Amino acid sequence: MIRFHELEDLGIALAAMSERQDGDCSAAAMPAVGRENLAHLCGYPAQDLVHIRQVHGCDILAVEESHRGCGAKAVGAADGMVTNCVGLPLGVSVADCVPVFLVAPRAHVGALVHAGREGTRLGIAGAAAAHMERLHGVPPGEIHALIGPSAGHCCYEV
Repeated sequence: MIRFHELEDLGIALAAMSERQDGDCSAAAMPAVGRENLAHLCGYPAQDLVHIRQVHGCDILAVEESHRGCGAKAVGAADGMVTNCVGLPLGVSVADCVPVFLVAPRAHVGALVHAGREGTRLGIAGAAAAHMERLHGVPPGEIHALIGPSAGHCCYEV
C-alpha cells in the first residue's frame, strides 16, 4: 500500500492507494476479497467503504454518514465524492486514470476524484473544489491537493 503522508500530516486519518499485491479492487467488479484485504490493511470494516460507479465524466456526489455501510453497492454514478464526515472511508478505482485527493483540514472536508482523460478535460478536480466551496463553505485557497500515481507515457499511449 502506498501511503500519502503529506495528507496524513494535515490530519487525514489515512490517505492511501492500494498496490497490485494488496488484492484486486478493480472498478468493474470490486471483488470482495480485494475489498476485504484493503479494508484490513487500512483498519476499517469493508462494508464502510463508500465508492461510486465511475462513468468517466465530471459528476461529483455529496457523501453523507448515511452512506457508510453500503459495502459492495456503489452510492451512485459519478467520478468524485465530497464529504465532511470525519472517518468515512472513500474509494475510487484507478489504473491508467489518476486519483486526486482534495482536503480542507480546518473545515474537515475532503474529496476523492477519479480523474480520467475525459473527466480531466472537463475539469473534474475543479468541480470537486467548487462542490467543497458550495456545500461546505470551503474557500479554494484552503484546499490542499495531491495527485496520485498513474500510468505514464512509457506504459500507456493515447
